[in-house]
Amino acid sequence: MFRGRMSASWGDDYFHEIKPYAEVLEPDDVYASVVAGDVEALNNGVTTVMDYCHCVRTPEHADAAIAAHRDTGIRVVYGYDLHERIHRYTDRLASHDGRMADAERIHQQLAAQGQGLVSLALCLSEFRPGDLALTREELALGRALAVPSVFHNDGPGELTALARDDLLSADVLPIHGNYNTEDDLIALGRCSGFLSTQPQTEMFSGRRSMSTIARALDHGVRLAVGVDVPALTNLGVLQEMRTLYLLQRYLDGVAEREVGRVPVCPSPQHSASFAHRRRRYRYRERGSCTGSGRQGGSSSAGLRRRSCSGEVRAFRPIGEGALPRTSS
Repeated sequence: MFRGRMSASWGDDYFHEIKPYAEVLEPDDVYASVVAGDVEALNNGVTTVMDYCHCVRTPEHADAAIAAHRDTGIRVVYGYDLHERIHRYTDRLASHDGRMADAERIHQQLAAQGQGLVSLALCLSEFRPGDLALTREELALGRALAVPSVFHNDGPGELTALARDDLLSADVLPIHGNYNTEDDLIALGRCSGFLSTQPQTEMFSGRRSMSTIARALDHGVRLAVGVDVPALTNLGVLQEMRTLYLLQRYLDGVAEREVGRVPVCPSPQHSASFAHRRRRYRYRERGSCTGSGRQGGSSSAGLRRRSCSGEVRAFRPIGEGALPRTSS
């Protein structure tokens, strides 16, 4: 709805200029914006999206978003946002318990309609490593409903804290993770977890560290590539992959220069280069994020095919099997 509004933004402009609109958007506005976003994604070859839906002021807002996804025919993991935001909530969603109950309502509604193209995820409340009370409650709900959980991983020590309390497993998808420590990434790698990165948005203000991608790969973390802040960029995953590849080539070049080597000709002993990782991280499990488990070929971008399609459904098999498949 705000195409290009943030193309020249800097710093925290997005939070001041775009996010406040969520306080006044009505369900019809949500429906229109979701339809527009889905159509753009489909036009860019993305057939599956994970919708981290911040704008849930009322149950009707959530229903409008899901109805829009159904009407466009895209496959979607609808992320119900449990975090208390600046919205003018109705009484039904003003409390945390109210939002938890409404997420359960959505789950029951989707279950009653049978296997389809829409499934549910929980978007966790933001937390600090020393206070996991709400996080524990929300993860318990997600696991009781057998749905994945997603959260904005914007601080160091968050993954380590989850792991320390036995809360971190690969059904939890951290997003961004630019400030993760080595211990955080080790913990995520040990549980075969994914990290979702949105390169263009994470780069645009110059505030975030972009070393996380290489460090995550080195610790066995699996990558998903997404799009954030559509007011800044287009809803296409291939351009995000290209941006990530060029960024990492630049960072590897800097590392090569620091040790006196020509960036385009890294030595075999220098295993940190993206070219080296590209040989290790081939396109595999083409359909693993939808449970089909097909194998793909290699990629010059060196990222999993799940990132290309934007499909993040099964970033962890729950229980012994994969997440329930949806019909095509």
